[in-house]
Amino acid sequence: KQFDLVSSATNWDSMKNEVIAVYTTTFTEQEIAKLVEFYSSDLGQKMIDKLPELFRQGMEIAQKRLMENQQEIEKTMMEEWVKFEADLTDEERAALESIQPPGNGIQN
Repeated sequence: KQFDLVSSATNWDSMKNEVIAVYTTTFTEQEIAKLVEFYSSDLGQKMIDKLPELFRQGMEIAQKRLMENQQEIEKTMMEEWVKFEADLTDEERAALESIQPPGNGIQN
């Protein structure tokens, strides 16, 4: 049932108009014609074939970099959070506390 729901929500007919709008706001008519020409070529077909693997490898590289820098990222985020908290007015603090569950890290 979930597969059917996902399939119907993401099938071409349900997304076509939105995808066309993305392309037509991003590319000119001439650029779209060149893209069609490219993707019809042998190299374009190779690109279509290899793109998922290229994306997968790119994501692996990004994930590896994030893991390598995780401690520094977390440290920087905590430092920024402390600065953010210190700069809160009483009104802003009260507003945040009213929308956050208890134990969210916002301290009085």
